[in-house]
Amino acid sequence: GAENFERIASPNDTLQWASVVWIPFPDGGKFVAGSTTGPMYTSVDGITWVSVGTPRSTTWNGFAWSPTLGIMVGVGHQGQTCWSIDGISFVGAVSAAQVNCQAVAWSDEEEIFVAVGYPQNLPDGSALTSLNGIDWTGIGYIGGSISEQFFAIVWDSDHHFFVVPSGNSI
Repeated sequence: GAENFERIASPNDTLQWASVVWIPFPDGGKFVAGSTTGPMYTSVDGITWVSVGTPRSTTWNGFAWSPTLGIMVGVGHQGQTCWSIDGISFVGAVSAAQVNCQAVAWSDEEEIFVAVGYPQNLPDGSALTSLNGIDWTGIGYIGGSISEQFFAIVWDSDHHFFVVPSGNSI
């Protein structure tokens, strides 16, 4: 239950975890975790972690799964993105918009990934979108403010919209 927490030793003493998510890959579910130093790790039990090759060295801040597309995406700093269909092999891509992405979510109803963060450079905006998890497009600033930073996003399927908190607003 929720009262039973146990600290698991990191596979690397210098590793700084940035994010973790459970992905229900077709060949078996697994955890995928990102670090602030670039490596990604996977685990089928949450105890034993294996380093997987990553296409880019970045802080992997967020992951999302699309059951419709059968693809997992990861997002990180400077527009770095990656995708995988099995959690073993990852393919990298870079968005033209250099958004420092902090989180990503998938909407089955809208069939779109949306990643949020803050701009690397002012013209780049604070969000990216992708219809296939491979090609990403910058969509500018959420709410029109260049100073907003976004660290979370979730799809609300009951109300059919993304919820993105920032500072003192949602």
